[in-house]
Amino acid sequence: MKYTKEQVNSMIKQMLKDRKRLYFEHMPFDIQFLNDVKPLFRNDTIKNAWEVVVFVQEDQFPDKEEYSIISMVLNDDTGDIESYADMSCGRPVPMKAKLKNGKYEFEMIQ
Repeated sequence: MKYTKEQVNSMIKQMLKDRKRLYFEHMPFDIQFLNDVKPLFRNDTIKNAWEVVVFVQEDQFPDKEEYSIISMVLNDDTGDIESYADMSCGRPVPMKAKLKNGKYEFEMIQ
């Protein structure tokens, strides 16, 4: 399975909803890519994955610069998130997520 940039964008939006980062699921928000999404190859751990850094603008406070930066590695074969870190928390929390029935199930990385 090979994802397009648009599909990855859509999956990130779904992942953010599943992570419940937003106050309300229906709240409009915009995602902009800080850099080009690119394939990432790392030895035997992840053979083919997207390395994604996204800037997330939340629209609840349009007059403020409320945003998050998220770094994640999306497995191109399974759709699973091999690593995920929200850089706006001060200290990134290492997590990963399995894609099941179109929803992400998160777990902490020890």
